Amino acid sequence: AGLCLFGDLLKEGGAAAVGALKAKGMRVVLLSGDARGTVLAVAAQAGIREFVADALPAAKVDLISQIQNAG
Repeated sequence: AGLCLFGDLLKEGGAAAVGALKAKGMRVVLLSGDARGTVLAVAAQAGIREFVADALPAAKVDLISQIQNAG
């Protein structure tokens, strides 16, 4: 018997880039069409607390508009 695990890995420098954006006072939100578990893992690696998973392209556009309008 064997076990195979698959998942997305954060690119090198990703967490540092997120940290730099936060240091400049920017709000960082991860919008993804991937499953919640995958998005949660990547968000945790990157230091992102706000994320949306299972988002279709049209929903991403709507969410970006909402975030922009909220200021």
